[in-house]
Amino acid sequence: MAVVMTSVPAPYYRYYTRVNLSRMSELLGLGVEESEEALSAMVVAGTVEAKVDRLEGVVHFNRGKGGNEVLNDWSRDISDLMAKVQEATHLINKEEMVHRHLTGMAEKDVDEAEA
Repeated sequence: MAVVMTSVPAPYYRYYTRVNLSRMSELLGLGVEESEEALSAMVVAGTVEAKVDRLEGVVHFNRGKGGNEVLNDWSRDISDLMAKVQEATHLINKEEMVHRHLTGMAEKDVDEAEA
């Protein structure tokens, strides 16, 4: 299996978004089963992002996210997290104020009863 993976020429996923498994095998100079095994190994290793439709015999390659897209996703996730933290902080402060108000009213009632 390692021999097959190292003998694969230029990464075809850069040029193709969709290719028949038989055509990919022809381009690689391998049998269909060997090509599918090599592709599966590369997907598992994270070298390639692809899905194989075995019924149609078609390989769909996915383009990986670029650096800017990854950073934008990270930034959006952090912003969402900070918004949730801010909302939770607001609700906690609101609960504390209500508690203080009710505690203050109860103390007033006790003071008035004692007077």
